[in-house]
Amino acid sequence: MTEGFSFAYLKEAFIAALLVLVAAQRAVKSGTEPEERLSNNVPTPTPGSDTDLENNQLWQVLSKQVQTLRTEMEESRKSAEDAAENNANANGAVAEAEDGGCKGCVDC
Repeated sequence: MTEGFSFAYLKEAFIAALLVLVAAQRAVKSGTEPEERLSNNVPTPTPGSDTDLENNQLWQVLSKQVQTLRTEMEESRKSAEDAAENNANANGAVAEAEDGGCKGCVDC
């Protein structure tokens, strides 16, 4: 689930998940959130069963945080690649213009 994550990303995901759970518990205590939305509504799994993690609220929230971080990392990587490509294209047009091969027009 967290392959390729640095310690900083793991820490960010874990702390964000804990904050989500704390906020949810506060909402339940203040009466602004129905408790049913925060509970799993499933029987307690037996230790060692395959559903131990899937039914754990911390695991569920942590999984969502990791998915969000992966999406943000991918978007950031794509944005950086696009910026580098645009910068390379702009530098190429400037170099051609300086050499007299291009007059800096938009149609190049």
